[in-house]
Amino acid sequence: AAAFLDGEIRMVPADTGAKDYEFPEAPMECIYTIHSEPATLPRSYADRGIRNVEWRLGLPPLDVTRLRSFSAAGLTSTDPIRVGEADVVPRDVLVAVLMRQGGAIPDPGMVEYLRVIVSGARDGEPRTLVAEMKVVVQPEWGDAGLSFVTGVPPSVAAQMLCRGERLGDGVAGPETMLPVAPFFAELARRRLPATLDGAPIA
Repeated sequence: AAAFLDGEIRMVPADTGAKDYEFPEAPMECIYTIHSEPATLPRSYADRGIRNVEWRLGLPPLDVTRLRSFSAAGLTSTDPIRVGEADVVPRDVLVAVLMRQGGAIPDPGMVEYLRVIVSGARDGEPRTLVAEMKVVVQPEWGDAGLSFVTGVPPSVAAQMLCRGERLGDGVAGPETMLPVAPFFAELARRRLPATLDGAPIA
């Protein structure tokens, strides 16, 4: 997994960097996984003296246990092994078996959190801001429930473009391309409300 640490991109082992975060429902251990923010945010805010951008993911404990057991058993290895008359790659087998299970249908009422913690200084004083989005899976989302929060924001951006709204020029991360208030207002209309230090963003 990539992390932007001390002013540079570093590759760190996935499932490391564990930190515990408190959420209203329960504490959650979150670990490094691959994601795009450590790549785009340092470029977008290079003029702000940004030094660290880390992405961590938290999953239900049972899911974490299953994933770690796959790795511990060698099922994520890319080194071929001999099985009968054939050489097989354990990870290929694992992926094929998991894909055969079909997509998981999330339980209505399941909660997903996205939290951004920004620490720095303003007017020479230390300052920390916390932005958060709490997503409650709705029954009508069906088997798209787990991908709703991933699919809706780019859909909103595409609709803004189709309406002729001017976004940023060129190619860059969404943090510099999208108008903040209109974008978050559209998300809130789609049951994706976000807050900054507890106040609605919109």
